[in-house]
Amino acid sequence: MKAEIEFIKENQIHVRLDNYEELIGYLRNQNPISDKKKKEVIESLTHIFEKAPTSYEATRFVGILAEPLLMGMTFQTIVGQAEANRKRIGARIKELREARGYTARDLAFMTRIDPANLSRIEQGKYSVTIDTLDKIAYFLDCRIQLVEYKEPQALAHKEFKYE
Repeated sequence: MKAEIEFIKENQIHVRLDNYEELIGYLRNQNPISDKKKKEVIESLTHIFEKAPTSYEATRFVGILAEPLLMGMTFQTIVGQAEANRKRIGARIKELREARGYTARDLAFMTRIDPANLSRIEQGKYSVTIDTLDKIAYFLDCRIQLVEYKEPQALAHKEFKYE
């Protein structure tokens, strides 16, 4: 998974993943960190998050990592998997709606969904029912489908090694 990582405070790091999950990492080190060290931390974390099969595995690995600066680093989830899925689905609905030339108001009218609720669905702020999702899919000429997740070939054996 791709990761965007930045320091937001001296000992706090914001991690934004391409699956819409977000985390805040807390370094145990209380001393000021040089810009060079910050760059090293970001590079190490980026490598770990991009190699790990899940954010959970990445954070577990960082928590036990022997590298002194990262050792014992803890993470707090800001945007968890359920919210990330809502954001991903909402973004896809908006993408499909725009590709078909519909305004949000058009789709709201056709589906009989309050325009404000449709906006919240597209932003991932509203947990949509399967019935509502089915109406949206119908007017976007799509169907709801569960797709099996396939891990990249390198991660197929569930082994995760930091190199």
